[in-house]
Amino acid sequence: MNRGTLKKLLAGLVILVVLAPLAFLLASRVPGGPAWGEWDRDEVKARVKYVPRGMERLGNLWKAPLPDYAAEGTAGAGGRSAWYLLSGALGAAVTGGAAWALTRRLTRKR
Repeated sequence: MNRGTLKKLLAGLVILVVLAPLAFLLASRVPGGPAWGEWDRDEVKARVKYVPRGMERLGNLWKAPLPDYAAEGTAGAGGRSAWYLLSGALGAAVTGGAAWALTRRLTRKR
């Protein structure tokens, strides 16, 4: 991949990370439930009337470091948006870094 393409991809990623809090602000003003796929067991049971065995068995295996994308006790849409932005940037950086490292490892000349 040439530098121009890489710069365009990174610019697009930065734009998406910066725009992510807008979705949070919009969601706080429009009635609705949690985002699709971010449901806990209670939400799944309410929506589909049962909890899959795997979710029941493994549901407590992982605890998110920043539940709801914010530090505990964060109040107000502005503070929550800042945490949401930080979570998105951190997730994008970790995922991008892992992809870059894996690509380097798989494509290095032997």
